[in-house]
Amino acid sequence: MFPRRCGCVPDDRRRLLGLSLLLALAALDSTVVVTALPAIVADFGQLSLFPWVSSGYVLGSAVTVPVCGRLADQYGRKPLLVAGLAVFTAGSLLCGLAWNMGALIAFRAVQGTGAGTVLLLAMTLLGDAYTVAARARAQAWISCVYGTAALIGPLVGSVVSEHASWRWIFLANLPLGALALSLAHALAGTAPQEQPRPRGRPAGRGPARRGRRPDAVGTLLFVSSSALLLLALLQGGVHWAWSSAEGLTVLAAATVLGAAFVAWQHHAAEPIVPPWVFGSSFIGGVCLIRILAGALAAGLPVFLPYFTWALLAAGAVSASLPVTALLLAWPLASAVSAHLCIRIGFRGTAGLGAFLWSLGGLGLAALPARDSLAGLCLLCAMLGAGTGLVLPTTMISVQAAVDWGRRGVATGTLIFAQTVGGALGAALLGALANSTLSARIANAPKSLAGALPSSVDDAAALLRGESIGSQAEAYLRESFALASDRVFWAVAGLAVSGLLLTLAMPWQCALSQADGQ
Repeated sequence: MFPRRCGCVPDDRRRLLGLSLLLALAALDSTVVVTALPAIVADFGQLSLFPWVSSGYVLGSAVTVPVCGRLADQYGRKPLLVAGLAVFTAGSLLCGLAWNMGALIAFRAVQGTGAGTVLLLAMTLLGDAYTVAARARAQAWISCVYGTAALIGPLVGSVVSEHASWRWIFLANLPLGALALSLAHALAGTAPQEQPRPRGRPAGRGPARRGRRPDAVGTLLFVSSSALLLLALLQGGVHWAWSSAEGLTVLAAATVLGAAFVAWQHHAAEPIVPPWVFGSSFIGGVCLIRILAGALAAGLPVFLPYFTWALLAAGAVSASLPVTALLLAWPLASAVSAHLCIRIGFRGTAGLGAFLWSLGGLGLAALPARDSLAGLCLLCAMLGAGTGLVLPTTMISVQAAVDWGRRGVATGTLIFAQTVGGALGAALLGALANSTLSARIANAPKSLAGALPSSVDDAAALLRGESIGSQAEAYLRESFALASDRVFWAVAGLAVSGLLLTLAMPWQCALSQADGQ
């Protein structure tokens, strides 16, 4: 029903449904493996490596997006879309045929590379194919599809791995990928009123300059620095301490290569991230907002089940309800974001989303409502609804503020910022929680010596139901409650920062440009 109300002709509705398929594939595969952990580990072992099955996908997706954004602006959308779909489908096949954990991780990185390209092109094509009003409705629909697919991913993974083989999680992508490839030509069409088409250039190629080569040096520097940065964020506090030699070395290398990348982009003939991106205060501000959105949407859910156990003594099923509330409110809010953008503008819609962030974050930190399961779910739903309003609005506003030849780079920059925000949020909140728990275990009363776990990892294992005695369990719950307090206050700080930044943004600049399209 929604595509019909977008104000689009039938061809545009078919394109929107096709783009929805692309986004659903990318979103589903980002979360589907989480609940397949027992089945995969039963086949391969190496439990310590399993987090990299997800992290490899994130790394491959994140480092691909800005590079492909530039290439899509130079050489057109269709070649990149076809290449991305082919890589994603091939990566899915290889994951389904993986023979050990190392091979699965490598093939997940390949799959993530294709998924990042598909995600970028789908979001960019939305900006190409619709006017601003229709784009807002289409973006809301797409965000709803993406959030719903990410939400049902763990359910699909658990059902498939329980009743069939976990390999079918990946092999099922083959017919869907083939279908998407068959639709690639129609999906890559762009709106004629927005796409320059010099005489003799085929539709969908855009204003590329054929004589220029891609920026190979910039691509190498960007991929290397981004991969090292995400590696440091994902593994810091997990496989090495933040202050360890490994952690500091990786961060230092990422910083040096990142600085070299920025310097090179000011001299390259065809830079991956052109200087106008670094010099745009509007795009820079929106990137900061999306970093905060990624931190709130991806960082907090990692810890909510444990904290629900500690604060409310909830069982496994009940402990998952706050995360479900957050992830469910996200697509529901996205579905109404288009209507709000049209009625109250970009500033009003993003401001409302950031206000919901602040209510949810401050409520988690200070309000008594968090001490009941229903209240905790409500506050998490506010955070999810805020994300569902902010993400589509920021994407639409930036796409409206740039022309066809810059839209791929701008879109890729926003997606990359959100990905980094998710990794950064999980890393910082995790470091805060782990340091609190470690200090509590190290300074426990002597009467509990030998009863408490010796490390944070052991404490997390005990949450699965092992008996440690009433006094030790009570102390452990108090420790998790203290860690949750500190994490929730950090979440509140991120949420309020997002509100202040959103209110300070020059949204009217984007609106005036959008109105002129």
